[in-house]
Amino acid sequence: MTDGKNSRKFWWLDEWQIEETESWLSDMAVQGWHLLNAGKSFALFVQGPSKKVRYRCDIFAPRHSQYQERLELYQASGWEYIGRRGKLHIFRAPDDSSIPELHTDPVEQSYIIAGLVRRLATNCFLAIAGLAIPAVILLLFYERLLLDILVDGNTPFLMALPLYLFVMFLNFRGLILNGRLYSRLRRGRFPVRNKPYQKSVRLTKVVAVLALIVFALLFSERAITAINLFTTEPYPPVPPGPLPVVRLADIESGAELVPAILPGFDPNIVNHYKTGRSILVPRQWHLKEDVSVPGREWPSGLEYSPSLEVHGYQARSEWVARQLSQALVKIDWSKSHPERSQLNPEYSSYFDALWVKRDNHYTSFVARKGVYVFQLSYRGLEPSEELLALTEIKVQELARK
Repeated sequence: MTDGKNSRKFWWLDEWQIEETESWLSDMAVQGWHLLNAGKSFALFVQGPSKKVRYRCDIFAPRHSQYQERLELYQASGWEYIGRRGKLHIFRAPDDSSIPELHTDPVEQSYIIAGLVRRLATNCFLAIAGLAIPAVILLLFYERLLLDILVDGNTPFLMALPLYLFVMFLNFRGLILNGRLYSRLRRGRFPVRNKPYQKSVRLTKVVAVLALIVFALLFSERAITAINLFTTEPYPPVPPGPLPVVRLADIESGAELVPAILPGFDPNIVNHYKTGRSILVPRQWHLKEDVSVPGREWPSGLEYSPSLEVHGYQARSEWVARQLSQALVKIDWSKSHPERSQLNPEYSSYFDALWVKRDNHYTSFVARKGVYVFQLSYRGLEPSEELLALTEIKVQELARK
């Protein structure tokens, strides 16, 4: 049996899938592939003549006081010890009725499976707690969580979530299946021999591939963002001409706008235009402008110096747009001074949802229309109605493209 070529097969069956593992190994032997070594992730087979043999699995820790005694007992009964995967020990014997089963009493075997069920139940509890506790902490103490997920996609545990959920899937499935096996054994019925395993293998492959695809998408998104962070200007200058968002040139039409400059800082730090993207919000625009208008004054007599900051978003769906607009409003509420006005919902004949804040010469709003969300903050003399009308035009232009 050791003269043929070797082949490694990935363990698509988890170590707790006892009945399925026994069936798979027996089928491999019929095809001429005999288990040589049971690794943690890969099973090593050696090619040989087709044989009908029995594989049986038992669960006990290598440090168990009766470990060596149990191995010797099974071997004396005619069972060949192949190896182990964790606590799952694998034995092989010819298909000969004179060689007794490893376990001849189902009720006694149920005590072993009960220990496995308890271990899987503990794993499931720890998995849920490990996911829920960080999520609750973030929800309670990190107000930008939803915005980071939707816009930036840079929540630290987000990339690991698909793989984490895959592990949870394996443990929960193991808990359910072994719970059924335990119930069967307690009723005095033996484990199912030649149990079909193909469906279980296919399901594991599908879930694993989906988890890897989602992980790869999230990882590539963060990789692109990291590359752009080091290869693009931190404050790109505002380009001439029309933009997807409202700009001061649209508001102060025809006026001369002189960009403000902060001595000792990047000249574009208060006048720049950026674009961005994420999986859920693939188109993003950010404009910041701070200018002075020669020949025009504030009511106080000082030189007129309006400023504007706009965040524009095009979401994947209207549902994402709703979550995004609500997150922006909640963050604004948390930052607002209690003695100043806050964003309040207002009726709009055009926008699906609108929140507006007016405070002397300062206007701020969050507006949503379909998949588009705009957050605008303006300090100047133009009324909020003019700003909303200009934003409406921008949404219509984007929708036509």
